[in-house]
Amino acid sequence: MLSSPENLGINILKWIIGLVCLLGGAALVALFVWDDSSRPVEPVRADLEYENVVKLPSQLGASWSEVDNPESDGWDTEAFQDEAKKQFKQLGKQLAHPDQLSADQLTGLVGDSFRCADLVPPDFPVVYQDTDLVVQRWQAADTEFSEDRLTRSGVTGWLSALKELVAPFAADGANPELEYQFKIYRVSPLGDRLTETRQFVSLFGDGPEGRVEQHSDWIARWSIESDGQHRLVEVEPISIEQTSGQRKAELFTDVTESVMAGSGAPDHQFLLGLDHWFERVQDQRYSAFIGISGITLGDVDGDGLEDMYVCQETGLPNRLFLQQEDGTLKDVSADWGVDWLQTSRSALLLDLDNDGDQDLAVAIMGGIALAENDGSRFQLKQILPTTDDTTSIVAADYDNDGRLDLYVCANFSNTSLGNELPSDSADFVIHDANDGGKNSLFHNEMKQGEWNFRDVTGEIGLDVNNQKYSWAAAWEDYDNDGDMDLYVANDFGRDNLYRHEVVDGEIHFSDVAESANVENAASGMSTSFGDFNRDGLMDVFISNMYSSAGNRIAFQEQFKPDAPAEVRNRMARLARGNTLLQNRGDGSFEDVSGMSGVEMGRWAWGSLFFDLNNDGWEDLMVANGFVTTDDTGDL
Repeated sequence: MLSSPENLGINILKWIIGLVCLLGGAALVALFVWDDSSRPVEPVRADLEYENVVKLPSQLGASWSEVDNPESDGWDTEAFQDEAKKQFKQLGKQLAHPDQLSADQLTGLVGDSFRCADLVPPDFPVVYQDTDLVVQRWQAADTEFSEDRLTRSGVTGWLSALKELVAPFAADGANPELEYQFKIYRVSPLGDRLTETRQFVSLFGDGPEGRVEQHSDWIARWSIESDGQHRLVEVEPISIEQTSGQRKAELFTDVTESVMAGSGAPDHQFLLGLDHWFERVQDQRYSAFIGISGITLGDVDGDGLEDMYVCQETGLPNRLFLQQEDGTLKDVSADWGVDWLQTSRSALLLDLDNDGDQDLAVAIMGGIALAENDGSRFQLKQILPTTDDTTSIVAADYDNDGRLDLYVCANFSNTSLGNELPSDSADFVIHDANDGGKNSLFHNEMKQGEWNFRDVTGEIGLDVNNQKYSWAAAWEDYDNDGDMDLYVANDFGRDNLYRHEVVDGEIHFSDVAESANVENAASGMSTSFGDFNRDGLMDVFISNMYSSAGNRIAFQEQFKPDAPAEVRNRMARLARGNTLLQNRGDGSFEDVSGMSGVEMGRWAWGSLFFDLNNDGWEDLMVANGFVTTDDTGDL
């Protein structure tokens, strides 16, 4: 087992106990009571006598409702959004039960002179169809507001348009309950008590042909009535996409329970989740609360079946599962010697020593642990030192010597417990940071069974623009010259594209991101190469965080009015979402994110090009999400 890091939790506990004894004087017990002056101190254990009660003073600051008040900051548009969101939420509740839609439900939402367009076009073209899916898509020729499309009026017109929108979910007289979501991404005051909003409208539910999913983009105009209520005046869609199933069978089935049954893995570890463990682990540095543990697949025991290695949170053992002939998994973590307890960020199963079996590389805090596969167990061979806050590893034979080399990404620079993180400091530049952790490239120099990896980051040019809070990287020969290039997705800095070059017979990497038009400064979480248009050139996808609030604010005139246009543009780009870069074939890329419809992917994380339906075209899978509990109003 790897050596454990210093137990900071125990040291802190000792410090607290010492403080208790100091404050308590001769007392055997000192009781700490939080005194925030906002509520009376509750009596504690009246049956015991305490010689000392120590109160920890605190400052009673502004309440959250006072802090989160856009009107007090001069952001009337955000205050308007809050009210419009409430109205849309009421509409969503009504749409959730399509069979119960009535004019009476809608009268409080729309004004007397309300008008709207068809929410579903009469000619809704099918753009893709196979045995499992039907995809329909419509885009208005003019994506700006158009009076000509407002052909329905009043509450009855609004009701008929909404009924057409939810018609695909009506299943043989059943009363389905739909899921809904409204995301307001733009607010524009028009004057004369009128305001225009743009919003994504999503509906999910079951229809007669299986699952139905709708995504619309609406322009809405609102008036503020004399009673202070926000009411819709006009609504028209500028796009709608609908995906429906030709049959009710699911495309994917969750088999976790069946394959894990009998694995020997303790349910009390896997099923409790990150929130539970985060409250209990001792090392909470480097954004551990977001959950960055990795997973990798590979045939560990040479039986032709893919096995799985799972990284876990600090203090929980990593897990190696061997796939059995019946498809179930068996936990062999301890038997194979890889139930490591260190903070593990990502892992790879790959043949590092060219002996035909899968070895193991795991990014732990401060290094990469390398273990050799001897057929029945992994033997730890080397730990490569890195920046503490490792995030992911990618492998490639960058110098074509027949051995796999390793590139590791790092997020924050090394900090000690108690220091504020860079993102909290006044001089931190969120859109163009250059003070993150250092990424590293390790050259595989094994000879005659001797394991040796050497850090060559600086000598081959990969130390340039190398501290940008990196999350992920991908190797690919994007310029078709026979060698591997490297794309690095960064959270707070501009992305890197390192082109492989040979200078005076020596390998050198140059960051050509700016000249290649790939400086995607947009909170890069992952990156994946694929030839999505089948032109023989590798394109690249980067998953970013989409923010409807950011899209509303960054485009307002009062947002950073004194900042240069370039800074404003980069800040606005932070909120736009995912990026798809099409390879032009001349060493540069074209940003086709908007026209390809990939931008709005919510809070996106991992991504992968793959052929979902075996039709020869590359599809995209993007994992997304963050807060999964009920909306508590804090985000």
